[in-house]
Amino acid sequence: MDRDYAPLSSSCVKNLVDKLFDKRKLASQEIERVVKDYISQDKLSDISRIIGYFSQDFIQSANPHTRKGGLFGLASVAIGLNEDARFFHGPIILPIIRTFHDNDPRVRHYACEALFNVMKITRKETLNYLSDVLDAISRGVSDSDSSVRPSALQCDRLLKEIIMETEVCDLTDIVLLLKERIYTNNPYTRQFIVSWVSHLVYWVMNFSNTSMQVSVIINWASIQYCIYSTSIDRSSAGQKRC
Repeated sequence: MDRDYAPLSSSCVKNLVDKLFDKRKLASQEIERVVKDYISQDKLSDISRIIGYFSQDFIQSANPHTRKGGLFGLASVAIGLNEDARFFHGPIILPIIRTFHDNDPRVRHYACEALFNVMKITRKETLNYLSDVLDAISRGVSDSDSSVRPSALQCDRLLKEIIMETEVCDLTDIVLLLKERIYTNNPYTRQFIVSWVSHLVYWVMNFSNTSMQVSVIINWASIQYCIYSTSIDRSSAGQKRC
């Protein structure tokens, strides 16, 4: 990385793309510190510039280590911003989601970790990008690489937790995504569908929030279709979950 990424030091940029975790951690700590200083001084444009470094120069790089560095960087920015991350949520989370399509499984693995860390910070703001986030997670849980799936499942559990916390969510996007994947032969995707259908049923039976109940009721025919399709899953795991 030859160009200047001020205010980040050259050592920070170098450590960010290093293979060693301890060096990446040092870089993350510097990014968090810089972002905290900027937010305290209301230097929002400077924070946007740093986010731009990671979402463009790093994540769009041909070098997988640099792309991973971009993911670490975006997650570190979110951690540094803490509750103020909501002001930069789109520019942070959308580039991370795009890397779920990356050809390198290690990049996809770190994309799951970055998404999880950002979701932990932004919580309910995640629901503003529910369709994109759920689509990314569904790809992750059915990934061909065994290191990606557990990290994606961690994101999946957190997303369900966030929805339960807020109790205010239009579930239509969830139902539509599940219907799109009904005919898949991937056993991990089918387990994912069963898990979400069971949560939809639980929410409509237990939540007092009227808008969420209405959302499920409106899509009830589609939900029943999902239940029927997954109930004939011949895999032992699929039958057990049904």
